Order: sequence, then structure tokens, then C-alpha cells
Amino acid sequence: MEYYDAYHAIYRAHRIHITLLQSPANNQYRATFRTIHLQDTLNIILSKTSIFFAGTILLYSLFSLALQNY
Repeated sequence: MEYYDAYHAIYRAHRIHITLLQSPANNQYRATFRTIHLQDTLNIILSKTSIFFAGTILLYSLFSLALQNY
């Protein structure tokens, strides 16, 4: 569920970002918004990567325990 919320937040931020780019806003505001959007994307990528690595380590430890007992 938290992935859906994060994707939804990025989608909303992207829509606002496109609206701001189409409006005559100043450049500093555009740059700030672009940085926030990039940070949200990086946070999602890092959280998925950490979950993947944690799952891999857990599977490896389970297999090694099973092989030791076998």
C-alpha cells in the first residue's frame, strides 16, 4: 500500500510540475520543484532496492541453514 501511495504522490507532483512549467513561473521555483521530484523518485528506488537485498540475504541464510542441517 505504501508503494501505491508513493507512486501516487510522485504522479501528483509530476502533474503539478508540468502545470508549473507551462505557466510563466520563475526559474528558481522550477528548479526547486524538480529537485523535490527527483528526491521522491530516488527514495522509492532505494527502498525497493533495500527490500530486494534484504530478501536475498534472508533467502541465502535460510538455504545455508538448510544445507548445514542436511
